[in-house]
Order: sequence, then C-alpha cells, then structure tokens
Amino acid sequence: MGSFRVAGVYYDYASNQGTVMTDLDVYRHHFASIDPVMSPQTLSIFLKPDSDTDKVHRRIMERLGPAEHMYCVTSSEIRREALRISDSTFMVTYALQLIAISMAGFGVASTLINLIYHRQREIGLLSLIGASYAQVRRIILFEAIVLGATSQLVGIGIALAMVLIFVINA
Repeated sequence: MGSFRVAGVYYDYASNQGTVMTDLDVYRHHFASIDPVMSPQTLSIFLKPDSDTDKVHRRIMERLGPAEHMYCVTSSEIRREALRISDSTFMVTYALQLIAISMAGFGVASTLINLIYHRQREIGLLSLIGASYAQVRRIILFEAIVLGATSQLVGIGIALAMVLIFVINA
C-alpha cells in the first residue's frame, strides 16, 4: 500500500464515523487487491447547477437494478429533513411559551381580582358620587388591559421563549 497525500480536511455532520474521500480509481488501485468484495459504501455525485436531480436519480436506480440496495438522497432533501427535525424539536419550546403565557395570564387575573376585592370601598365611593356600573366596569377593564399588556411585554418567560424560538431556532 502506498502513501496518500491529504488534500483537505472538512467537517461532515452526516455521519458520526470518520469519512475518507478518494477517487474511485485510486480506491480500486490500492484496495481491490486486498479484498475484491470490498466496495465503496458512499458515493457523492456533484451535478451541474442546471441538472435535473430526479432524472439523474431515476437513471442511477434503473442502471443498478433492484438487486442493489441503494439509497439516494439529495442535499436539498437532507436540508429539508434537518429543518423538519429541528422544528419538531422546538415544539417543546412552543409548548413552554404557551405555558408561560398562560401562567402570566392567570397571575394577572389573580392580581386583578385581588385588587378589585381590596378596592371595594373605592368602587363603592365611585358609585356614591354617581358613577354607573358600566363606567366602573370600563375603569376596571382599562386597568386590566394596561396591567396585562405591561406584564406580557416585560415578562421574562416570554422574552426567554422569544429568544429560543426566533434566535436559536433560526
């Protein structure tokens, strides 16, 4: 067996095993005599930008026949599958965001109910000086909207979920 010159090293995230890329003729020259049954396990085909990948895939499969157990995949299919897996992984993040928003909503509702309960005298005084039930209800509703909007904007749980979803996921 002769020596080999390493032309380059790159990170291949498609496999957790090491990968050695070599020309097929070089491979046959050095390894076919050791074990004639040994054959390459992976073949990468680089097409011209305007090539029809489906047509190339069909021709390869037709030429090899059903006896060969061949699996063909394009780089766009790998990319699409990686994004699908990533999106499904982040479904947990979406669930956590929903939980954080729900808990914040329950906290705001609880706080508002407590505030109304402690402001019974003030609400009674407003009624005594002529405020209608609808006016008191609008005041409480306005306060609830302002408090709820502020708590949602400032809430650290939502900010964390937004960072996870829109920064890390992207």
